[in-house]
Amino acid sequence: MVKYKFSFIIAFSALITINSAYYGLAASIDTTEEQKLIEEENRRELKDIPIKPPVKEKVFSLRYGGWFTTLFRDYADLDNDAGVKDLTSWILTEDLRLWSQINYNNEYILYARLKHLYTRRDISSLSTNYRSDYDGPHLDMAYLNINKPKWKVPVDLTVGRQYLFIGRGIAYSDVNYGVKFKTNIGRKAYIKSFISQSDENEDNIDESVPNYKKTGSRLFAGAELAYSGLKDNLIYGFVLIQKDKNPRFPPETPTQSYRYNSEYYGLGLQSINPKSKLSYWLEAINEQGKSHTDTASVDLDEKNINAWAVDAGLNYKINLPLKPGFEFEYAYGSGDKDRTSVTDTRSGGNLYGDDTNFLYFGSFFSGYALAPRLSNLHIYKLDFSLRPFEKIKLWKNIVCGVKYFKYRKDKKSGGIYDTEATLSSLDVGQEADAYFYWQVKKNIYWSSRFGIFLPGDAYPSTTNDNTKYFYSRLMITF
Repeated sequence: MVKYKFSFIIAFSALITINSAYYGLAASIDTTEEQKLIEEENRRELKDIPIKPPVKEKVFSLRYGGWFTTLFRDYADLDNDAGVKDLTSWILTEDLRLWSQINYNNEYILYARLKHLYTRRDISSLSTNYRSDYDGPHLDMAYLNINKPKWKVPVDLTVGRQYLFIGRGIAYSDVNYGVKFKTNIGRKAYIKSFISQSDENEDNIDESVPNYKKTGSRLFAGAELAYSGLKDNLIYGFVLIQKDKNPRFPPETPTQSYRYNSEYYGLGLQSINPKSKLSYWLEAINEQGKSHTDTASVDLDEKNINAWAVDAGLNYKINLPLKPGFEFEYAYGSGDKDRTSVTDTRSGGNLYGDDTNFLYFGSFFSGYALAPRLSNLHIYKLDFSLRPFEKIKLWKNIVCGVKYFKYRKDKKSGGIYDTEATLSSLDVGQEADAYFYWQVKKNIYWSSRFGIFLPGDAYPSTTNDNTKYFYSRLMITF
């Protein structure tokens, strides 16, 4: 028997015009980094809208649906210079996704999703970007999941284009073609492993590679072992290997190799009791591998990678009126004193000694306005939230909050993701954010965000004006 359930998600921005509310990113707009953060946000919000399992008597079920998102972003002083007109003033993105899922006995699940994007920009005459463009329709996700929990060796196997991650998703998290295998070891441990290939149409993370657009071909292989035998805690370790599949010497620059091969070794601990008021996490990552020197300044040489990252935090929810919550997070990504670019090889890459810059292929939330990569940075975050109208039925699900970030360099002479921070100083700056989330009804959601970044002493006086960010989005599910 076939059971149909239609779920269509419409999300669109409120498009509120507020003179003091703007959006700005330190790096260029529409980068892979920004898009990945948006995708992560989509996953976090949409995972709370579950696809109910089929009724037990039903062996076979078919479900389908989709969502449409309109995301509006307004920008100010992307280059931290109020005297220069921004190349882009705002961006409006229309995002349509249609999905279908076939489920047989909860043991075989076939899932497919299509994606189509339309982007409209307000740009200056100096910009090389398009005012509008279409991307798609193309295959967003498509996989077969085989789940056999009652076998002697439990099997959870997923094959196809899927969302993959390891650890907390810093070292690696993305939608790629791959094979993932997961099995339980007794009742308190599991092992997960995967191998994947990045999308051939994805831009290279190293934008100094000639024709870097659509040359991000990389191979990933990872394994993670986790144990939950400690009371209310999960301890885990992982290994990730990344291989650069692009040509070692592009014909455009025959004396420069851009090849970057890396391995990541991680250990982590996190609380797993959903009823506890206090939750916490800790993850440490060591990066090894090989990179190449910047031949714009020195002779070509292959160097060892020796970099580190740490992410630690705790969240405490207080059982008081207005449901206040506090969160503190510290994150660190090592830097290299020779590098002025944390992603590129040439004209900004490593020069001497080991390459100690932490370069990763996942995502890390580091604020709305500056939004830097976790490279050559110490990041301190404080977050306070509450439900101000919990006694009013219509408004009881409103959550408001503020965040404060402090950014400091690891190596003061090295660069960060925002290339405007050119001075030899540890003080990158600070940021204040505010956010609003409202589940209006069971199927209606509205969220808004605002951020302002105040540059520190690492920015010269010509580029130390504040960067601002704003967007608003409404989501309707049915």
